[in-house]
Amino acid sequence: MATGMNITDMSYFQKLKSSGVNRVNILLKKPLGGPEPFAIGQNVVQEFRERAAGTECHEIIGRTFSDWTGFQEHMSSSDKCAELIEYAGNEAIRAIKKLI
Repeated sequence: MATGMNITDMSYFQKLKSSGVNRVNILLKKPLGGPEPFAIGQNVVQEFRERAAGTECHEIIGRTFSDWTGFQEHMSSSDKCAELIEYAGNEAIRAIKKLI
């Protein structure tokens, strides 16, 4: 119980999660109990999913592409896609700043 946790009563995945959280907190020089990177990432994905109505391109824009060229042509002319890409980038930056 060096870290204040009784690992004998924890499942394998609880141990793995705790170990990962502790290592990330140490690397980030954050105290134990600080924000968990995975949970923050899940939040970002959930907020994006709510805003964009999905995470797959066909869910977001309602169409599929038969080839890479068609996809690229759509991406270069779509205001919606550009806005969502900018939003996702800004949310990722905001999430990272919570961790540092």
